[in-house]
Amino acid sequence: MQYLTFHWKPSESDILHSHQVTKGKKTWKVSFQSKSLKQFPWLCYSNLLEGGICSHCILFPHKVTKGTTPGVLVTAPYQKSYTKALGKDGILNCHEQSVIHKYATEQADLFKQTFENPDRCRVDSQLATSVANQATENKEILRQIVLAVEFLAKQSLAFRGHHDDRVDFSSYEINRGNFVALLQLLAKGNDSLQKHLLSSNRQARYTSKTIQNDVIHVYASKIKERLTKDLRTKELPFTIIADENKDPHSNQEILSLCLRFVDQSTPNDPHVKECLINTITKAQGLKASLLTFQTVVVFITTKNILDEVKALASKLQKQDQDIFEAYTMVDEVIGNIKSARKNIDVDFQVWYKEMLDLSGKLGIVEAVPRKTSIQRNRSNIPSSTPIDHYKKSVAIPLLDSLIIQMQDRFSGEDRHARHLLYLVPSIIVNNSQELSEAAKGMLFWENDLPFPKSLGNELRRWQTMWQSAEKELPNNLLLALGVCDEDTFPNIHRLLLIACTLPISSAEAERSFSLMKRIKTCTRSTMSEGRFSDLAVIAMHYPERFEVDEICEAFVKAHP
Repeated sequence: MQYLTFHWKPSESDILHSHQVTKGKKTWKVSFQSKSLKQFPWLCYSNLLEGGICSHCILFPHKVTKGTTPGVLVTAPYQKSYTKALGKDGILNCHEQSVIHKYATEQADLFKQTFENPDRCRVDSQLATSVANQATENKEILRQIVLAVEFLAKQSLAFRGHHDDRVDFSSYEINRGNFVALLQLLAKGNDSLQKHLLSSNRQARYTSKTIQNDVIHVYASKIKERLTKDLRTKELPFTIIADENKDPHSNQEILSLCLRFVDQSTPNDPHVKECLINTITKAQGLKASLLTFQTVVVFITTKNILDEVKALASKLQKQDQDIFEAYTMVDEVIGNIKSARKNIDVDFQVWYKEMLDLSGKLGIVEAVPRKTSIQRNRSNIPSSTPIDHYKKSVAIPLLDSLIIQMQDRFSGEDRHARHLLYLVPSIIVNNSQELSEAAKGMLFWENDLPFPKSLGNELRRWQTMWQSAEKELPNNLLLALGVCDEDTFPNIHRLLLIACTLPISSAEAERSFSLMKRIKTCTRSTMSEGRFSDLAVIAMHYPERFEVDEICEAFVKAHP
């Protein structure tokens, strides 16, 4: 480029090449005229060659053909006939009008344009620009699709009807579902999306159920990644909560899986976090429910027995429920149920009267199932009266089963967690005699402690610190964790993390079941397990939001 534009310019004082001219008896010198350099931009003066040359023709030579043979200014410097340089038939004007010079000048101009504006002239740059523009437009279209998916998923709205693969986006005659309608609405304010939906090939619209599932999965994965970031980076203790519920639309059992851990993103204010991570479905046949006396017996018996655990269930449904208080209530409930089992003869008389009253209102006759000598499918207990039959076949087995299940659920092995409650400052200051026993119980988590051998001394220092404290003592595990210095009390800090992580109930998993009524409706009751699980995660964690570009990048990375 510098050879085309930055030529050596002789000054007026420079002595340029000259030659003698003889006309008749007169002889004089004629030199190269520097003003010609201004008149003809392509003309250069070479001090080495001592003459003028055409920079265009030398840098961009024309293919030699008949009638286009280069001459002076190209193959040799212009050193003679300076008197014939200008004018209509002058050497410089004639060269400027020649075919080879016009070709060279055209090539020089193209080269300058390409050098100064490569994006406009070079083929590869034009292709790259075109690809970049197309990618930007595609990304904007994908952003609109992601926005539609995010809105419907967060609001727990159905996306589509049973089929929407062949959609005419220009037609409003048939309701194709919320997703298509939302895209049509967004397209009214976005020309790129409007053009894409109306003119793109059906296979390239990115609106199919497969693309919907992919975007939903990417969004749900980002939520799970954000929620579990501390678990993966800090190796925090966590527990898995699971519970089942029946889907009324598809006659399936839904297994909800939740994670429980301590969120320490704000060190001075730790809090327990429970998050939905997955749902699993399994087929189950539809069971008929008949209005019979047996149903009334089961209903009244169950109601009276579960009245004992109603208060406990309400208490355990709190996210920050304390283990100490929970086990105390469990012991009381188990004791009450055992008392009911011991006094079943008296209590069931009262329950049975309630059964007869309800049956009379419903027009149901008291009846006992037919007895046979051999019966494998239902209870066939010998009894002399209906009340005796139902007491032995319904009430007593239900009470025995409930006692066994609660004792198994809150077994001695599970009760190791009770020792962790001595770490609560308001408890440890009043239990000095039980401290050594609590320390032995805490060694159940020996493998999780950084310095298990120093646990006893650490507990004594922890107790002494709070016995001399003048401020109000923390009265639960979460408050204790907030004031525990990890560097000073590493073992206690770890044990408090474990204690806060232990779940008391599956209430958080049960909360996710309410999503089924919104995600699965009578008009959209069938969907794949992965789609349903991801939609549940997105809807359950409503506050979790992402930049649309972040979701688009993750989608493109997953589908290069």
